[in-house]
Amino acid sequence: MKRLIEIVDKLRSPEGCPWDRDQTHLSLLPYLLEEAYEVIEEVQEERLGSGLKGELGDLLLQVVLHAQIAKEEGRFSMDDVIGHVSEKMLRRHPHVFAEADRQQTQAELTAQWDRIKADEKRSPKLFDDIPKAKPALLRAKKIGERAAKLGFDWPDFNGVFEKIQEELAEVRAEFEAGQTQKLQAEIGDLLGAVVSLARHAGVNPELALQSANDKFIRRFQQVESAIEAAQTEGRSLDLTQMEAAWQAAKADET
Repeated sequence: MKRLIEIVDKLRSPEGCPWDRDQTHLSLLPYLLEEAYEVIEEVQEERLGSGLKGELGDLLLQVVLHAQIAKEEGRFSMDDVIGHVSEKMLRRHPHVFAEADRQQTQAELTAQWDRIKADEKRSPKLFDDIPKAKPALLRAKKIGERAAKLGFDWPDFNGVFEKIQEELAEVRAEFEAGQTQKLQAEIGDLLGAVVSLARHAGVNPELALQSANDKFIRRFQQVESAIEAAQTEGRSLDLTQMEAAWQAAKADET
């Protein structure tokens, strides 16, 4: 860590790299997101050796760059970042690092974590610390979890399914009425209800949609191959033929 900090300090110095010197907290955000998603991809694809090691290093570099910029601005250093998270982990795990009950159940430990985290919050408002920049599906999941902790939730799956049907009917009504402005709001409500279903099922909606995207690409590549094969023969595929290729790709996965 010390060597990496020294390297980044040199890159940001007058004798360093012009690109690195020009970076700000804001300009680095796309790279921070990109590296985080690349870590996720390595884990999802089970490339848990050198691939994951490399991507974790790239993600860490982004953290060190942000800390270096903050140090130059007189705000905090990388040591402060590490100290802050270390103290937080010690504080939130009294059953490991302090004289506390080590025989607690998982549910009791989760409740303890939530109590300690709530005590740390600067604002008494329930949703204030959920970042607006968080991916919408994950933000919806977190909002639902917070509300559920106060009892604002469906008691079982039936209520969620009924809500989805209700929202779907409202989407269809606005679509058929040509109300484009209202349609966006209703589709948002429908997506929120689906996220609630994922939460009740213990499914991460962001990862579920990522998986669905990957599956679509995988299957459509076979459709694309069929289209290209037809084009070499001077013909084109209609929707029925493309659907047949899609179903063949789907059957190959089962």
